[in-house]
Amino acid sequence: MNMKKLNELKPTDELYIYVYLFEEFKKIGIILKEQQLETLNLGLFSKGTIDIEFSDEQLKNTIYNTEDDFKKDFCSILKNEENAIKFFQKIHNMEDDKEIRNKINILADTFAQERLEKIYKDVPEYFYKRQEEKINVEQVINNIWGHALDLYELLINTTIEITTNFNVSKLENFDDNFNLYDALGRLLGRGCLISNEILVLLKNGFADGANARCRTLYETMVISTFLADKKLGGEDVSKSYLDYSIVNEKKEANLFNQFVAVLDEQKIDKSELLELNEDVEYLKKEYGDNLEKSDYNWAYTIKNTEKHNISFTDLVKNVDFPQKRLFYKSASNQIHTSSSSLYNHIALPNEQTGQILLGASSYGIASPCFIASGFLNIISLNLLFQEMQTIEQQIQMSLLFKIREDLLDTFDQIEKAMEK
Repeated sequence: MNMKKLNELKPTDELYIYVYLFEEFKKIGIILKEQQLETLNLGLFSKGTIDIEFSDEQLKNTIYNTEDDFKKDFCSILKNEENAIKFFQKIHNMEDDKEIRNKINILADTFAQERLEKIYKDVPEYFYKRQEEKINVEQVINNIWGHALDLYELLINTTIEITTNFNVSKLENFDDNFNLYDALGRLLGRGCLISNEILVLLKNGFADGANARCRTLYETMVISTFLADKKLGGEDVSKSYLDYSIVNEKKEANLFNQFVAVLDEQKIDKSELLELNEDVEYLKKEYGDNLEKSDYNWAYTIKNTEKHNISFTDLVKNVDFPQKRLFYKSASNQIHTSSSSLYNHIALPNEQTGQILLGASSYGIASPCFIASGFLNIISLNLLFQEMQTIEQQIQMSLLFKIREDLLDTFDQIEKAMEK
């Protein structure tokens, strides 16, 4: 059984040995299983016997009437060193390897289907084990951080309840600041949504994902604070910010039409694109020709003499949150997959820094929760305190800050308990 000349093949030719055996046995009606092919491959380079069995289903598809006839051809395939060498010479002399690539694809698809059928068969047990692991992580998180996460959830729900019942239309200056309140209210709604997403990620052990969502919450907080600032934002800039959605809609429509073939969709109608272009041109007359050159050129009150395009960094500088840029950079790494995101995970303990994080972890819960709760309170403050007209507004804001204080105290208690 020892095919000496095949021993001279390169290690990378093992794939072609698989293809050779698969194709040769297919000629006699046998579709080899993955394990059978591995057994045959090992047998070619050994002096021992090949212990292999074929199922009745495999054998019924062969061209043989007797078992002896089958064994004869079976041995002939393995002993036919000359045929095998010709196969490899043909491969190595090929200028266009399309034919062999097709054979490799067929082999891979066959074994992938075989594995998939086994996976489907074992699905209940597989998911039971994964679910058990998931539950174990969630239990650890709940045992350690449960009370803190409950307070964070209470903060979110209290914010939702307060802002839902806060009727800005009753404020004296509402009619003159409709766009301002609309923008701040929608930004707070987005802040609550993102905060809830962070909560779900933390409860399930995905602190790095929660940290990445904190970056989006940070952006929401910066824009909200910019609009709430009467010197920078206010009614007119809020209108510009809301109107900019039309510019985004135009950009997305043009991008969509570039990839309709890939998406297997119909192009957006020319009349619709024309209407969007007309709307954007109208906005340019109101806000300036540079409006669509940057995603932040709606913030036209920023006086930037060095360049025409406004960046998010410009917004940050103007709302005076420079100390939070450090967080923004760190969280951005998790979103953009910078190389540092491959090594640094807040969901891994210090002694495991550099290891690959593949799933849920009970570490790193405190940081995103601490950050998100602070950002959410600032976004709430921007709406509730835009015009302080009632004692109820003061009480509501004080309530939100007290819940967060209790949350921070709880973190301190947990960390002290963990140090003991």
